[in-house]
Amino acid sequence: MEYNKLRFKGNINKNYNEDTINNKYPTSEIVSFINEVTNNINDLNKDNYLEISHRYSPAFKVLLKDFKNGTFLSDDAFESLLVYHFSKNENINIEILNYDFTYNSLDSLKLNEKFDFIFSLMGLTFEKIYSCMPQLISFLKVNGILALKIPAYWHIKNNQTESEKEILNYSKQNDKKWIFVEPIEPVIEKNGGEILSLKELSQNVKLNRFELAHISSLNKLYEAIKQNNKAHLDIVNIPVDNIEIRSALLLIKKKKKTMTKDNLFNL
Repeated sequence: MEYNKLRFKGNINKNYNEDTINNKYPTSEIVSFINEVTNNINDLNKDNYLEISHRYSPAFKVLLKDFKNGTFLSDDAFESLLVYHFSKNENINIEILNYDFTYNSLDSLKLNEKFDFIFSLMGLTFEKIYSCMPQLISFLKVNGILALKIPAYWHIKNNQTESEKEILNYSKQNDKKWIFVEPIEPVIEKNGGEILSLKELSQNVKLNRFELAHISSLNKLYEAIKQNNKAHLDIVNIPVDNIEIRSALLLIKKKKKTMTKDNLFNL
């Protein structure tokens, strides 16, 4: 698929009407994910939640039936406004934030110790999960839960499909970070969290090659698609569309208060 067709939104009336959005992002998938989370924990406080995502999500329709307050954070202005639009249509009150997923940008939000529950549904890239983990954990209250839906092949090596093996083979040949993948556990533990669960989910995910390049931080492939670099694209065995991969749940609990310059002398 050509980059320009992916970059531009096309016919807004046709592609972003309510029926199209509901079919593209069914709330049943949200319910299934939340059920997986609650099956693994018994004491989730339902005061404040934060969803962090690169794209639109209908999760507010599900979570704000139980939670008192919700916040949606995206690094894409259009997707943020889409959530705002549909939440207003349904008269659902949710705070919408549009900021980059970088240390300085997230740190500027001053959201330390605010949320009981933070989650992302394939909304963070491979690299961003590592770089943003300190901020995400700091945003949680003590005993708060961070739940990430991610591609299973990132951290679960058994049961890999042929498609995933092909993706990993390409990744290791073209991106140094994929040769020896840094374990995620030390990053989590260093910032006061512990892994409760890392398990494969029953729901598979379908992506196109551009979406896969983005979420898996395959920068060489991402740039080749943007620049229509046929010399590189012609040797890529990853399909253009309908790439089906397994998904996984990474579930993290915050165990201790985050130390900042503001509370350093109070701890």
